Amino acid sequence: MKHVPVALWAVAVLGVLASVGAQFAESSLSARAKSTQIVKVTAADKLLGGPGYEVVGPPEDMVVDVPQATLDQRGPGGEVLLDREKLTKLKVYPLRMKSLLAFTGAVKWAGAIVAASFGVAGFLIAKKLKKSPSP
Repeated sequence: MKHVPVALWAVAVLGVLASVGAQFAESSLSARAKSTQIVKVTAADKLLGGPGYEVVGPPEDMVVDVPQATLDQRGPGGEVLLDREKLTKLKVYPLRMKSLLAFTGAVKWAGAIVAASFGVAGFLIAKKLKKSPSP
């Protein structure tokens, strides 16, 4: 029974490590994020004097480390343009910052809750074990 508080505190430490790790991942990936626009390249549009692409969805902050899928030109708002066909062919999926922030936020909250609840439980059980007489 003496080892129960230690096990609970170990789980509490793991909760703290999960929260810290999520914060580290969020900050390091946020630094690499760029305003990005996924587009479908169309040769016919370029022949008719257009930009040569059709926009697919709104521009978003994303982390993409595939220069092969990046077009040479920039979007009207200065966004990095990604060719949807090349992304599909290379089987690369950009990491959207909204998804990353939602996931890391959930991990940070879960880690904090685990750390607090298991830490308090370990403290209370250790306190109770000190009060009870040893057989």
